[in-house]
Amino acid sequence: MLSSSLRVLLLSLTVFLLGAILIFLGLEWESGRALGVGIGGVFISVAGFSVGSFLSRSRQDPLEQRREQRLWKSGPLGRKRLEGRRKIR
Repeated sequence: MLSSSLRVLLLSLTVFLLGAILIFLGLEWESGRALGVGIGGVFISVAGFSVGSFLSRSRQDPLEQRREQRLWKSGPLGRKRLEGRRKIR
């Protein structure tokens, strides 16, 4: 099962590719309608890419979460190192 952020990114990629194809076909056929739909599709895909990247950035990597838990449980030295890592981000 795909996550929601991955679905949005794949849908945006599909819309982008279809928009790019329509732009090229609109230029080749000198069709203003195909060109307009293609440009609109590219703009919609850019919005989708930004939403998808925001959704994927909001979740923390499970491996990174386990590392942080191990550092926290390791004691005061691990907690100090974890605080240092969080300050860097």
